[in-house]
Amino acid sequence: MQRLTKKCPKPIAIPIVFVPGMMGSRLRRSDNKALIWDTKMAFLLSTWAGSTGVERRKLLFGKSNEFFNSKFLEVDPSSYREFKGNVQFGTIRTKLARGWGGVLWGSYGEFLKWLDSDLQRNLPDFPIDCSNIHFEVWAHPYNWTDSNENAALGITDNDDGPRVNGLTDVVATAFAETTAKYQDVKDIKILKPIVITHSMGGLVARAYSVLGDGQDKVHTVIHGAMPTHGAPVAYKRMRGGFGGATETILGADAAEVTPMLANSPGGLQLLPNQYHKNKEGEKEWLKVTVETEGDIQNLPRSNPYEEIYGLRNSWLRLTNPEYINPLNPDIEGIWLDYIINLDIAQKFHGDLGEQGFHEPTNMFYCASKDQPSYDRIEWKAANVHKMSEKNKQIAKQLLSKRDLPLHDDGNGNLRFLLSQPEDLDKLEYLKDMDHLDRLDHLIQMAEMGSTMNNTEVDTLEVRLQGPNSAGDGTVHTGSGIDLSFPYTITSDSITKGKDEKEVAFSHQDAFTNTEVRKKIAKWISEIIVEETKN
Repeated sequence: MQRLTKKCPKPIAIPIVFVPGMMGSRLRRSDNKALIWDTKMAFLLSTWAGSTGVERRKLLFGKSNEFFNSKFLEVDPSSYREFKGNVQFGTIRTKLARGWGGVLWGSYGEFLKWLDSDLQRNLPDFPIDCSNIHFEVWAHPYNWTDSNENAALGITDNDDGPRVNGLTDVVATAFAETTAKYQDVKDIKILKPIVITHSMGGLVARAYSVLGDGQDKVHTVIHGAMPTHGAPVAYKRMRGGFGGATETILGADAAEVTPMLANSPGGLQLLPNQYHKNKEGEKEWLKVTVETEGDIQNLPRSNPYEEIYGLRNSWLRLTNPEYINPLNPDIEGIWLDYIINLDIAQKFHGDLGEQGFHEPTNMFYCASKDQPSYDRIEWKAANVHKMSEKNKQIAKQLLSKRDLPLHDDGNGNLRFLLSQPEDLDKLEYLKDMDHLDRLDHLIQMAEMGSTMNNTEVDTLEVRLQGPNSAGDGTVHTGSGIDLSFPYTITSDSITKGKDEKEVAFSHQDAFTNTEVRKKIAKWISEIIVEETKN
């Protein structure tokens, strides 16, 4: 009833550009145009379900002797035939030209249509039937395996292919075409584009604003569910797999996930960076604990790239080098390639800086306990209470060091061998066994509680703990609450709806949520009020 008393504003046209998140764009090979990534169930089951690490790496990056190439994959923009059932018949070619066909339709299609057709009727500061408010909606799908800097600024012509457009090109096109469409409308005001992002897309838009000309070319940026300075869940997935219903498609263990993320500059840019803080504002997000003993280690103290991700022979490392490119025997070369990609990620975040945002920016995030997320990663020693006092001390010393475990199952379960070298030397028969047989035998002895010649052998079990924070199931609340800048930035938690019931949207489904759409409509409505008040 209140909206009926409000008046329509002066004529205004606003281009909107939507930037999807990680895995939110359809991808194909650049050479033969073979589809590589789409979320249609038949395609996922035939191409990705149950695939090995070797197969996953080949799909995303090519042959085992090939290093990452930014132009190996490109966006699959969809075809008229594929796309025609998604939008009104007379708008198909226009929507395809605006990038709509390149996003994952199941995740973002309804939101794009809402922006295009329903947003105008949901602006709280204006009547429902204002015909002089115009929205023109584009999407910017991109190669999410590549650095977000390239997704923002584009890639120039080179020997690997023609220029790849970035967000900078889409924003320029959106503004130019909107201007051309409405320039003859009397007294109309045409705004610079509003950019709306999901998840990783937020890093793309921030890069455009900080490293490109987005600060001048964009009116406002609205971020949704953005891993502002990375998300600890990325570490968990590379050490323990995805888990849940998605693991069959995205990877059930470290051996399946590592080839996808460790070879990808974009994937590595989702790790907690040098500015990351948890919800308490602490830098340390990786901890080692022992039952009843408290914390043994808390990392990083300063730089996670040096203290965690760049470690090759530490049990706390991000990745096993043998998983990165399984068919390539050149482990030294593989590790060097990985470090190069890691350096790209570190430099990207360093160039953005801790305060690298567009001015102004609005953000929303989920803070639901029903969507548990990783605010920190905890490795916990599980069986110390069963050990002798001597081995308890050995276990704690071992956990404070960086030695590799005896066994890592790729799902977050580690086993270390505890023994005194002088005791093992007494077991003469072990000297005749090869390395693996000797380790297997020692484990069997430990599990049986065996002692021989007063020799004690035991194993230490360390397990990756579950999620420990409110969030959206992927991004924890710390990505939204720890923001304090000397300019206009609004960060709101979508926690309660009109009926005061908790809003619990999952990360991937953020833009299907009614309260999220209301928040976006409110912010855009406020922009229109401000821009048309004189």
